[in-house]
Amino acid sequence: LLIFFTRIRESLDHQYLFFFNHQSEMDPGPKFMGPKHASEVKFQFGRPFSIPERFTDEDRNISAMSLNVIGNYTRNGKPDENWKPYNGSIETYSYIQSE
Repeated sequence: LLIFFTRIRESLDHQYLFFFNHQSEMDPGPKFMGPKHASEVKFQFGRPFSIPERFTDEDRNISAMSLNVIGNYTRNGKPDENWKPYNGSIETYSYIQSE
């Protein structure tokens, strides 16, 4: 994955990389495994708001955060004021997770 982003970084001005680290109570599998591949998609599309009885307040907070990041990036080209563009360093990752 990092090789992919390194190659893209060489061809584009600004890109942002995040690590989704939230596992919903409704996600299958043991908690020690963490979030599964593509588990962030339901949060990025606001699913915790469309069927609230299946999600927790924490899930809705993560979804709101994800929607805000995507909205900011779409409108302004930057997901968050403090989010630095990816430059090949792990320090430029941002985390989407519960506090």
